Amino acid sequence: MRYRWMTWTLLAASLMTLGAARTLAAPQDSADEGIVTEQQARDLGLNDDQKTQIKSISQNRRGQIQAVQQDPSLTREQRREKIREINRSANQQIDGLLTPEQQQRFHRRARDRREDRRDRMHDGGRRDRRHPPRPPRSPRG
Repeated sequence: MRYRWMTWTLLAASLMTLGAARTLAAPQDSADEGIVTEQQARDLGLNDDQKTQIKSISQNRRGQIQAVQQDPSLTREQRREKIREINRSANQQIDGLLTPEQQQRFHRRARDRREDRRDRMHDGGRRDRRHPPRPPRSPRG
């Protein structure tokens, strides 16, 4: 029984390590990173010029955030505030590229993402609210 538990633990640790390595090795300009995926571009009705400019803003944002996260002289609160300012600035730049209708859609999507995130935080991280949480398992003795 102990060996089975150790095997599962080692397997889980290996999979987590592999996942972390894949995340770190992922190319910086993959389609699902940044503000604009193809689906988002279609939803917002972006033209090619807007997509290119927004991608550039997103890459710049990502680089600035990485620099802040790696700065050991900053406290946690200072990091948080700098990242908020970077995001605020990038969003203002993006707003300047969008038409009023696109801005409405962009802000609605951002609001929906914030609400979803808040719901997940208050819902114990469960994404699917159709199924109730499982009761805690009692320890086997």
